[in-house]
Amino acid sequence: MTDNANAEGSGSAAGGGVPPPAPPPAPAPEQPVLTIGDIVVSAHWVVTPVGNTPLAGSMWMMSDQSQRVKKHPWWTILLAILLFPIGLLFLLVTNEETYGYMEVKVRGTGLAYTSQVPIVGPYAAQTIRQQVAQAESMAAAVDSS
Repeated sequence: MTDNANAEGSGSAAGGGVPPPAPPPAPAPEQPVLTIGDIVVSAHWVVTPVGNTPLAGSMWMMSDQSQRVKKHPWWTILLAILLFPIGLLFLLVTNEETYGYMEVKVRGTGLAYTSQVPIVGPYAAQTIRQQVAQAESMAAAVDSS
């Protein structure tokens, strides 16, 4: 028993017997209001994969890198050939496809981040524009209060 007592006594003398104080608990995360690609906007914060910044004072920019392409479906070409000359009317049928991405940039205190959000449909670019406009208005509202 004296060996255990000496071992415990020597450990506490070196400072190993008292655990360090626990760090304060992290504040509860805010509910996300918007998600633009991998950028999450809450009521007071902008959260990105590389860091966080306050929403107040954040600057938002975007650039549209999408394209619209009109294509003839394969069946229109086939019917135009088989039913020539009336079949040429089938060439009036086209499909419009939108593809590419939107670049959304956010700058804040100690943070600059660019996200490339893929365009997956004809209205996706408009939706992203609306989300960026909402983030800008939220930042302006937080700045004024």
